[in-house]
Amino acid sequence: MSDVAAVDNCDVVIRGDVIEAVAPDAAKNIDAATTIDADGRVVMPAFIDAHTHACWAGDRLDEWQARMQGASYLELLERGGGIMSTVRAVREATEAELTDLLVERLDRATAEGTTAIEIKSG
Repeated sequence: MSDVAAVDNCDVVIRGDVIEAVAPDAAKNIDAATTIDADGRVVMPAFIDAHTHACWAGDRLDEWQARMQGASYLELLERGGGIMSTVRAVREATEAELTDLLVERLDRATAEGTTAIEIKSG
């Protein structure tokens, strides 16, 4: 892995399940069945999420507004918010509810290109 580097402005030629070439103009003389213009994006075989907390219930979206208006984390805790609000929501959720939420999050992650996920317990 010591020689891995980004390659700018190049073509990726794939036949079947095999990457045949990654180089500038590699597809110049190829009659491709499918061409994808990934201009301005990163092309990589997969994304690996080595640290995620994907199994939880509840949310703390209301806290964003309060934080943007200057509330401190301590103030949020005093109001019953902060990390303890989602801890309570997890404790109140059934195993089936947590499973459904987890599967939904994993489906979304894998649909967007993540191929390996290490899930941390909270």
